[in-house]
Amino acid sequence: MSANAQWSNGSSVTVRKKESETYKGSISYKIPFGRDNYIQPFKWIRKVPYLGDRLGEARWYYTPTSLDFSMDATETKSYNEPRVGQNITRPYDFGLNRSISGSYKMFDNLNLNYSRKMRNSLIDFRDDKLKAIKELNPGIPLNVAETYSASFSPKLTNWLTPSLSYSANYNWQDNPANSSKSIDQLSNQNRISSSFSLDPAEIMKSFYKPKGATAKRSTRSAGTSSRSRGRSTRVTQPIKTPEKEEKTDNKEIPLLEFLYQTLDRVQPIQVSYSISQSNNNRGRVGEPGLLYRTGLVSDPELDTISAEAGAYPDNITINSDASLRSGIKISKNINTSLSYNQNMSRSQANGMENRNIARDYLTFDNSGKKGIPFPGWTLNVSQLEKIAFLSKVFTKLSLDHGFSGKESIVYQKGELQSSTYKLYFQPLLGLSMQFKNNISSTVRMTMGKTISNRANGGASIVRDQNINASMNYQKKGGLTIPLPFLKNKRLENNINFTMSFDYSSSETRERNDQTSKFVRKNWNKTWKIEPRISYSFTQKVTGGIFYSYSESTTAMTGKRITRNGGFDVNIAIRG
Repeated sequence: MSANAQWSNGSSVTVRKKESETYKGSISYKIPFGRDNYIQPFKWIRKVPYLGDRLGEARWYYTPTSLDFSMDATETKSYNEPRVGQNITRPYDFGLNRSISGSYKMFDNLNLNYSRKMRNSLIDFRDDKLKAIKELNPGIPLNVAETYSASFSPKLTNWLTPSLSYSANYNWQDNPANSSKSIDQLSNQNRISSSFSLDPAEIMKSFYKPKGATAKRSTRSAGTSSRSRGRSTRVTQPIKTPEKEEKTDNKEIPLLEFLYQTLDRVQPIQVSYSISQSNNNRGRVGEPGLLYRTGLVSDPELDTISAEAGAYPDNITINSDASLRSGIKISKNINTSLSYNQNMSRSQANGMENRNIARDYLTFDNSGKKGIPFPGWTLNVSQLEKIAFLSKVFTKLSLDHGFSGKESIVYQKGELQSSTYKLYFQPLLGLSMQFKNNISSTVRMTMGKTISNRANGGASIVRDQNINASMNYQKKGGLTIPLPFLKNKRLENNINFTMSFDYSSSETRERNDQTSKFVRKNWNKTWKIEPRISYSFTQKVTGGIFYSYSESTTAMTGKRITRNGGFDVNIAIRG
């Protein structure tokens, strides 16, 4: 609980007198709940095979996790008198804000959440504030906002982890000062999301124990037997019998072993899908029911004022998203990842329907229309320095490669308006190198194209290419000053040499319609090289010198050369 009051007054060039008073009081309360308020309703089922272990440990919590209440009231009075004119204003506001929120963890994998925020106007009680308390009257409602959410994440098996969630938002807003008779804003949104992760190797392990696990278990058994023999002088014959039985139980099956080793290279397959809907309803009167507020229906089922709602009172937007991710570990130092994403949206507003499609895509021609939905990929090869002829030069060497393709299509009133296709290798080739002479370097080359098609048959193709390279060398050292009054002080200093090179080129070709040919409209090429030397004389004194040279050539301006150089000295002064 808190209360505060503020007063202020002032003036300016245009305002002769400005005064304001603000009074605010707030109260909040949180109900604590313990985490031991649960029972195990399925405890009796523990002896049932497979399901017993999982359901038997399930906990049902019979109290909420949290429950919070808060309320605050604010009164603001102002007086503004201008230096010119008689337009004196006395703004006044008296409002009440209330909120309630709670969460309920019904089971360990099921969570529910709810919150409601309300804002009311108490201007009618300006002269008699106690009347609002006596009558328990919160005033005129101005805004109501609610949120609902539920999530369910069961742990079914080691190889399957699904998740399901639902969320909804509701907003109601009305200002009595407006001349309209209907609600100013009435909307709701909902979203359903689902995902699961599937591990192929874990599926295999559920019915076949691979050789690796058998070896580890045998090693642990051998260690136990050795310790037992060290403590006893008895004959160890009884210990050998379980080992024989274990070998029999874990007999290697070549076909299954090969299948497991293959599946173990596949990363968990992650799949997700979500769908959401947003509704905006105009010209309504009243407050909708629970189904609309929780996002389960799109029609608030309220009376409509046709003159204010217009010909198209409802705006609806629907979005769906899907994604698929995985990867393959080809070897210990070669990894790949795959990712596919797709988004589809549809909206209805003012009698017009629009549809958009965006997805990962691989195109085979310059129109983009000949292609297939295809995931993007990345490839990483590390530890190349272990190759015999490369180990003489590098202490670390890795290679990167990536691809990304996109398709975006826009429909309006059922007709194709535009389509865009992108195909980029990012990077086409990337190298990270560490030489044996302490020189490190990176090289990265990217290239791709963007195809844009218009409804009238016109199109443009933009091709890009970039090369970025950098090199770094650092030398650490120091010197000792042999003077008695400096006590042989040692000065640490470092020198760092870097050089960067950047190259980029772009070309744009266009056509006006399907019958015409592509014509070169624009192009440019740019390259830049910049060496830099930085030197630290001491920990407090550093400096450097640099020089850069660049050339750029465009179809419009021709060739341009830029030279730049300089030096800097930095001295850190600490008290």
